[in-house]
Amino acid sequence: MKTILCFLLVLCATPALACSCLADERTLEQRVDAAERVVRVRIVAAELAGDPGPTAEAFERWEQERISYRLRAIETLKGADQTLPRLVGLAGTGGGDCTVRLEVGRDLILFIGAGEQEISFSQCSQPYELLPWYEDSTLLLESVRQYARDRTPIHACDNLRSAAWERTAECEARQEDWSRRREQESSAGS
Repeated sequence: MKTILCFLLVLCATPALACSCLADERTLEQRVDAAERVVRVRIVAAELAGDPGPTAEAFERWEQERISYRLRAIETLKGADQTLPRLVGLAGTGGGDCTVRLEVGRDLILFIGAGEQEISFSQCSQPYELLPWYEDSTLLLESVRQYARDRTPIHACDNLRSAAWERTAECEARQEDWSRRREQESSAGS
């Protein structure tokens, strides 16, 4: 009994490592509609911004350090071509501070609001959708293109932030069918 009590006390004394916020659960269609511009971008550089110096305490670092991502427009999906805003994220260590790090070279679909010159993001607030490394075009990107162009509804597998586990087989089959058709089109065009 003492062992169980000691274990519970140690467990309770351990710091929480969970980000305490609710993620944006809007559908992809709602996010496209809410944005003034939707742009496929590539992260071309990342730099530490707001470095408080070597004597700063942990909280000062967490509060002030940010990573500023430089972006290059690949394709405008909605809105006019304009200067891209800065994308700025926390530079913290994770472990409960809601930090998300993005990789240089990664493509995103970025949702830009009216007049935004700097967009902050974290685990709780993600004004983008990540695109996979391995393909020039994806089903998600194609769905956003069609929705922005002619309001073709986005399939539930792409439209929802987290598709229900009941749809896993349906979503995988849909992705495989789309990839197979792309390969056939590519082979026919060669």
